[in-house]
Amino acid sequence: MLKQQLYDRLYRRFKLEFDAVYHDVMENNYNINGKYTRLVENYIKKVSGRRFVHLTNTGTTAVQISILAGDLVGKKTQLSSYGFNACVSPFKMTGNPVFNDIIPSDTSMDFTQIDKSVDCVYAVDWWGHPVNHDSLAKNWQGKVIVDASQSFGATYKGKSTGSFGDISVFAFGLQKHFGVHSHIGAIGTDDPAIDKKINIAVNQGKVDEYRYFPHEGLGINGHCADILAGQLWVTIRHWEEFQNRRDKIAKYWIEEFKDLPISIYVPNQHSQSSWYRFGGEIDNMHHFVQYCNTMGIDCRNTYPDNWNDIYGTALPRPNTDHARKHGFSLPLSAQFTDGEVEMVKDVVTKYFV
Repeated sequence: MLKQQLYDRLYRRFKLEFDAVYHDVMENNYNINGKYTRLVENYIKKVSGRRFVHLTNTGTTAVQISILAGDLVGKKTQLSSYGFNACVSPFKMTGNPVFNDIIPSDTSMDFTQIDKSVDCVYAVDWWGHPVNHDSLAKNWQGKVIVDASQSFGATYKGKSTGSFGDISVFAFGLQKHFGVHSHIGAIGTDDPAIDKKINIAVNQGKVDEYRYFPHEGLGINGHCADILAGQLWVTIRHWEEFQNRRDKIAKYWIEEFKDLPISIYVPNQHSQSSWYRFGGEIDNMHHFVQYCNTMGIDCRNTYPDNWNDIYGTALPRPNTDHARKHGFSLPLSAQFTDGEVEMVKDVVTKYFV
């Protein structure tokens, strides 16, 4: 099965570097907040333009930390009715999420529907496609958290997606672009006051987890193991090479599929996508997904829930319902061979023969 996760290939390609990191961590007893954590944090600052960045043990943890650092416990946050549960559950557990509909072309939040009574807007770059930040700024002047978990390295009008908002969150590993055999997240800001709250929240209520210092606020065990940060350090420095490869593959498939009865989610005109996965819509989605799986491709129906039905008002969100009934995603990896890229193209095109 051709999947998104090809860590075995990454390991073979960068074996000497991965092995060197492992021995360095074990021999020097790097645990948490160690050498590789700092290297990766500084590298994310460089790519994203953020002044402050903290690694976390998962992307979901980064979302939880953003709620604490953004003073959003018990408050209302605008979310999309379409998306992954990791972007919803933390807000439901701690506050009162409000759900609006999406834009059909890329499934991003429709910012014209923002409820003006909310305390924050949580905008997610689905598929690696940056949201329309001009539309967001036009329709909302309050607190913003940008989830760049799928869009590391992507840009909006030449500016990194990770630089937008009061807070930005990231995720690496598993389905993401880089080779971490687990989860890693990150959270960034430019505001020193917010940064201190992030530090407190990541480190169980005490800055840098100085456990003999006084308690300063709510926190969790959110920091990252340095051995995982070391894995990320090996691969994240190749992000431009990987992104260029994914961009080339995505544009090739778009051209090859342009006459087929499917619609592809594409970035808005101001954006350069990171192409997290290759998503789109098709009439008989479940049949198409089953066909691709049978042919050896890990195609999936994506984000099957309408969160407004589950946790919101249950009023109609037609674009969300259309996406969840017709949306599919194909794996897209920089590690694909040219032959595998052709295989995906052939499988999809032959479906319509």
